[in-house]
Amino acid sequence: MAHSGARKRLREEEFVALRCNFQLDSGSQCGCVIQEGWALSCSHIFCAKHAQEWFSKSDCCPVCKNNTTNAQMTQVGRPPDESRLQLLGMLLTRPPTDIQLAASTAINFWEHQKFEEFRRDVTREQEFAVRLKRFISSSRKELTEVETLKNAKKAGTEELRRQLREAEHRLKQDRDEVATLESRIQQLSESYRQELSRATGVQTPFRARMR
Repeated sequence: MAHSGARKRLREEEFVALRCNFQLDSGSQCGCVIQEGWALSCSHIFCAKHAQEWFSKSDCCPVCKNNTTNAQMTQVGRPPDESRLQLLGMLLTRPPTDIQLAASTAINFWEHQKFEEFRRDVTREQEFAVRLKRFISSSRKELTEVETLKNAKKAGTEELRRQLREAEHRLKQDRDEVATLESRIQQLSESYRQELSRATGVQTPFRARMR
């Protein structure tokens, strides 16, 4: 149960966390969870590293390019327990209208960040779906080409087998013809021997005379 509670708190903290909006060269956002960062009036926030790099050379927001002269380091996200208690103590001394305004501003800022995160997630999902569709289409094309090649090889193999069967059949016919010719030659030789024996009156075997 303790582990389940810890995982639940971790998921909650990951959900409510604010992330750096700085655009990287790859086109994606930094996205690191920040506790202290630069929060601008245009509702964009940046981690200390990217904010210091950017605002040392420019006064405009790196995302929407709006001019901002009040960019400053501030605490964002979920502060530590001690800081949170100090914040709550300070709010207790303020009028309810100030507390309501602060809460409304904080909620609007958080909603803007979460909506941007959701939009980015949707964009990434759409891009992934497009890449997946292209991959599936490419895979199907390759499978079709492989199937065509396989069928061509199969047809070629069948043709070779047919030619082999025809060659074997012709070879058998040739052997049969050779056997027929050998039999005919033997018959003619025997007839010639008999005729020769009658003509000479000698009953010498043909084979002996030939030797």
